[in-house]
Amino acid sequence: MKKIILVLILFLAMSSPVFAAFGSKGVIPGADPVEYRGLKITSEGVNIVIVNRSENKVTFSAACVFVGQNNKNLGDFFIEKITLEPLGHIQLTKLYLKGDVKLSRKAEYLRWTVYTLEEK
Repeated sequence: MKKIILVLILFLAMSSPVFAAFGSKGVIPGADPVEYRGLKITSEGVNIVIVNRSENKVTFSAACVFVGQNNKNLGDFFIEKITLEPLGHIQLTKLYLKGDVKLSRKAEYLRWTVYTLEEK
């Protein structure tokens, strides 16, 4: 029994670098009340849902960089200016990913740059 548990622990420890450290949903630093959900990298591009948690309309644009070990940029994408309805969301599909798809999936974290954030 101890051997099985030890093998399972070793397997999980060795496979952890294979999975991305960033989540498929989260907050965008400096962009409150906007957050993202359903972030997925495909061979056709990046799919993401941008959510407005505010009771007001929000205009938003940003860029996101997938960052790997040693602060290396693995890929990035840009969200053009969009307007979100109060408590609404917009699904963006097939956004152009500049960089390597496989490496971007293994990024340790995301670095966001918010260009436009206006509550109306």
